[in-house]
Amino acid sequence: MSIGERLRYLRESISLSQGDLAKTLNIARTTYSGYENDIREPDFHFIIKVADLYNVTLDYLFDRQLKEGQIVTPKKEEISLRLKKSRELKGLSQREVSKLSGINNKTISGYENNVSEPDLLTISKLASIYGVSIDWIINGLHFKIDGSNGVLEEQLEHSRELLQKFKELAEQIKV
Repeated sequence: MSIGERLRYLRESISLSQGDLAKTLNIARTTYSGYENDIREPDFHFIIKVADLYNVTLDYLFDRQLKEGQIVTPKKEEISLRLKKSRELKGLSQREVSKLSGINNKTISGYENNVSEPDLLTISKLASIYGVSIDWIINGLHFKIDGSNGVLEEQLEHSRELLQKFKELAEQIKV
């Protein structure tokens, strides 16, 4: 599911029109429509507002995890530190990450040294390479890692519970 499809699903789940939601978010309806139709890419601050509004994580919005949660305002320097820590824990050099991600080595260095800030799609790509959640990189949420297979146990259990809730909701909607 694309981010636009996820935005539409969330909006429709609370029975709001695009116009009503756009007013709530203080943006033009046409701008919001562009996001839902995957014509425009939402910026970081918009995504944070939406996550707060629906009480979901960035991972959920980017379809990486089915998990509800709280979003806090990220600090650029903390994102830089977590990017570096995640890369180092994975045992990768910046050059190796550059090859895996297609992101210039100097750009990766800039992200890790708080010189520049990655956009959400870049954070999502790096999170996938590092085997961590988007929320870990942005918010620093801590989870116990199972060393045998790297599964984030708490996220996995919560995802299972949430998936069950979604299935139950889908059954109710079908009736």
